Amino acid sequence: MHPREPGWTGSLLVVPMDGSHWTGVKAVAEEMGRRGHKVMVVIPEVSVLLGPGKHYATRTFPVPYGQQQLDELQARNAEVMDNKQQPLLEKISTRISNMRKFVDFQRATAESLLLNQELVDFLRKQNFDAVLTSPTVPTGAILAYNLSLPAVYMLRGLPCGLDSTATAYPNPPSYVPRFFTHYSDRMSFRQRMLNVLVSILEPLLCRLIYWSTEDVASRFLQRDVSVVEILQSGALWLLRYDFSLEFPKPLMPNMVLIGGINCAVKRPLIKMHFIAILCLVISIVSCAALDQSPSGKSSWTGKLLVVPMDGSHWTGVKAVAEEMGRRGHTVIVVIPEFSMRLGPGKHYITKTFPVSYGQDLFNQIMVDYVRELTGPGQSLLKSVTSKVDFFKKIFNLMASTTESLFKNQELIEFLREQNFDAVLTDPALPMGPILALNLSVPAVYMLRGLPCDATATARPDPPSYIPCFFTQNSDRMSFGQRVMNVLVSMLEPLGCKVVYWSVEEVASNFLQRDVSMDEILSTGAVWLMRYDFTLEFPKPLMPNMHLIGGINCEIKNPLTKVSITYACHMIFRGERFGYDCNLGSLKRERALRRIDARGTLCVMMY
Repeated sequence: MHPREPGWTGSLLVVPMDGSHWTGVKAVAEEMGRRGHKVMVVIPEVSVLLGPGKHYATRTFPVPYGQQQLDELQARNAEVMDNKQQPLLEKISTRISNMRKFVDFQRATAESLLLNQELVDFLRKQNFDAVLTSPTVPTGAILAYNLSLPAVYMLRGLPCGLDSTATAYPNPPSYVPRFFTHYSDRMSFRQRMLNVLVSILEPLLCRLIYWSTEDVASRFLQRDVSVVEILQSGALWLLRYDFSLEFPKPLMPNMVLIGGINCAVKRPLIKMHFIAILCLVISIVSCAALDQSPSGKSSWTGKLLVVPMDGSHWTGVKAVAEEMGRRGHTVIVVIPEFSMRLGPGKHYITKTFPVSYGQDLFNQIMVDYVRELTGPGQSLLKSVTSKVDFFKKIFNLMASTTESLFKNQELIEFLREQNFDAVLTDPALPMGPILALNLSVPAVYMLRGLPCDATATARPDPPSYIPCFFTQNSDRMSFGQRVMNVLVSMLEPLGCKVVYWSVEEVASNFLQRDVSMDEILSTGAVWLMRYDFTLEFPKPLMPNMHLIGGINCEIKNPLTKVSITYACHMIFRGERFGYDCNLGSLKRERALRRIDARGTLCVMMY
């Protein structure tokens, strides 16, 4: 039976870590077993919290320690937790000492499992679909690597920046506080210096902590292997924290936040209409990329205001507006009287407003745009100058359009009376974000990119790593390109100010207070990015940024479909929206493992 068909059941191997880490993993194991999937949990004979459950099978293995040794280890850990007032170096030394004792204990557990040939052979014969484990103790990751199974990691974090190394996400010490320091993401110069020193020591710390584990893994796999290599094979990283309660830091696309899984639900929060609208929008844009019809089971209908941008930006937004209207939601699209492509649709209502320009202005802009695209090669300075000049004309047009809308008091009052649940807009034309801010309605942005989006989303944007907008560099730059990239990054705030100043003036007049574009764009609830991470230079993403690449593409000959349920962080909140991608033939085993794990784990959960 195909995994996507109703009634499909899978087989999940769970290799948990003892202690508090077991809480969330046990909840998932119980729920998956309750839904009819075969779940087997492998645990040592002696443990602190590990044990049997109602909906999963357990398989135990003997270990060379007893309950007394476990109690002593727990007592030392409690002492460390109570003694908070320590100098930094003493704190690091104490934690390393206790960590070494803990690692020796885990080594004994790992050897008892991995070198138990009878048990390993038994697990190999079960033909599991995926392995769920905590990578803090890499025993499960090593076993998944040996069994050639996709590994799903559930964790709070890893010491010494090992998660950063394994996932290849940026981890700049001037921005991301290190494990022992207790700093925030806003450090003084002295704190940054100390943070850098700690980051330099992290590889040595990892070596001290995990050398015994690497030794066991190398003997088990019968070749030299590092913990980083093993953890790199992880298909999906489920992070047990919430981005709203954590210092902002980069995430890779296979890292999903599931904060709150360990929390008991006392009184469920009131369901917000915005969440329903958001889930539906993402479901639609995801399925539009496949030319599929997403199945919506909810009878609830909401109100969506759409403030689109003209030109090619309208293509994806129109598809969403049409589909939302077709499903019975009230969708109102606000457009100017004159435009290149904007117009009425079958399933949404159109409200137009008069503007101070005619069709001739659009024709002239298109001539300038074609000349910009087809003209001969230019130097970097001339390219930047011409692009800034062209964008300035575009944004002056946008400012005129925005001013025409905001001066139309009758239309503004009409929109205010509709009590919309959300606003869907393209922030390249800031008219929609400004209107959403004025109406106090959550804004969902759909865009390809902005020259100044890093400031608005607070995502890291190191110029030594991420190529700037005008440079056409890759993410692997020579020293000269990096220097030029840094210089361009220093000019970007000035360029943004020049381009957006007319819009800021209109916004300030409309909102009756001084306001900047950064403030306006930073109110965006969700950013739907119209590109795919496999075709883009790697860059940090914030948790409210979702990739919907392919929504504007017409499917001629569909590739083999690989099902990926992208929104795994909604698993534990009783909500779901699907994400199906045509990935075709993927050659790398690591990529296949990631896809396998996402599809298997999420389909099993549903």
